[in-house]
Amino acid sequence: MPLAMLLAVAALPADYLSNWMGALAPAINDLSILDISLPGTHDTLTYDLSTTISDGANDISPALAWVLHELGPIIGIAKVGQFIRSQAQTQWLDITAQLDNGLRFVDFRTMYTAGPDSGSLGAHDWYGLHLVQTNTKSMVYLTQIRDWLIAHPTEVIAIWFSRHGSECAKGNDQYPDVTPAVKQAFWAEIKSLFGALVFDRSGSLGRLNSTTVGRMIAAGRRVVFYATDHAEFTGNDTTVYDACGQLSNTLSGGDLDNVAGAVQGLRGEFAGAAAKRARLKAADQLYLVSMGGAPPEDVVKASAEIFYLPFERSKYEASCAAALHIPNLTSWCPVTLLDAVQLRNYYLQAALDATAAGDAAGLPSLQPPGAIYLDALDTNGSIRTGEQTATTAATWASGTTSYAYVDTLLYFNARVGCSAAARNASACTTLLAALQARRALRPLKKWVDAEHGRLASWP
Repeated sequence: MPLAMLLAVAALPADYLSNWMGALAPAINDLSILDISLPGTHDTLTYDLSTTISDGANDISPALAWVLHELGPIIGIAKVGQFIRSQAQTQWLDITAQLDNGLRFVDFRTMYTAGPDSGSLGAHDWYGLHLVQTNTKSMVYLTQIRDWLIAHPTEVIAIWFSRHGSECAKGNDQYPDVTPAVKQAFWAEIKSLFGALVFDRSGSLGRLNSTTVGRMIAAGRRVVFYATDHAEFTGNDTTVYDACGQLSNTLSGGDLDNVAGAVQGLRGEFAGAAAKRARLKAADQLYLVSMGGAPPEDVVKASAEIFYLPFERSKYEASCAAALHIPNLTSWCPVTLLDAVQLRNYYLQAALDATAAGDAAGLPSLQPPGAIYLDALDTNGSIRTGEQTATTAATWASGTTSYAYVDTLLYFNARVGCSAAARNASACTTLLAALQARRALRPLKKWVDAEHGRLASWP
């Protein structure tokens, strides 16, 4: 790296990503949290999944979930749980590491269920889930988040509580067979844990669209909660936003059977982001975009066949490759969800990178939303785009390649603040140079590896 870029990077503290709001204070302190873009992760807790089907698991009926949880160990379904976990894990960094690497929007999915080591008639508590449940209770992860916030007094985070990423599901559609009393007892425990850190939209700071990042930090009100099933989950508590009315969630990541459409759709979303952000801010709504997405059913089916019948792997890889519709891909299968999401990230990184284009003195025509949540967050605030996951030993030439996800969003944040912060012109010049230099460490990179679905000039 040229000396000038090294010096620019050195202008930021070594712990910059874990304290990026503090580092960007000259640019963003006078903005609202709705004016900037928060890096987030999709299914944030899936780094710690067990092999036990959760009671009330998503995408299957509550009755079937109960049976699978209850009878799984008896009928030898552990291997099924292992396969489901491979199709459910979207992250490998733990929650503290995610926060240290820039995470500020947490997709907290949870369900009231028996523990992973007991039958469905055993003692229940709240656990994370993505079909299978987490090894650890939800309050453990929340305590880790609270402790991290205390240790990082310049940072603000947003947390969305749901079972499966639905903003408006209510009652049994959201938390099957869980009473309002049980839900509200959990919420009371959460609220007590975070105490004075909780942002109260009915308090002296006002709503998010009428206060600033700097005021939130000064007041210590640094965690913003969104809850699906708001009435039953929180008892209509005014310290938490109703996700159904105040979280505008757009699913733009796209499934892997239409990569070209996903790239085009995300660029289109970013092209209209400035106007959409302004409209939603006026209504005090957080503008959220998902860059997650599932592989096609035929890919999951082929992955299962490879998992259970590895001696016929080549036959199933061919059918899997065909289902992805990527030119010249004929014999490789992303057999885990992490394999699939890294393939998707390889193509979607171009849309993210387009938000950094244009005149550095102004704002780009393509802008990120108020928050993004995606898969495969890696160290240094990057997303993996190569073929090697944390769970695979095989390494290809570009296996561990990654893209500067967090730094790209922070570069946008600094540009937004610096466009209106003339009094901080000197600090802004330093910040913008440092962020561009950091982005250059993990730039948009495409290469030709048709065997593993990576093409340089497609779509």
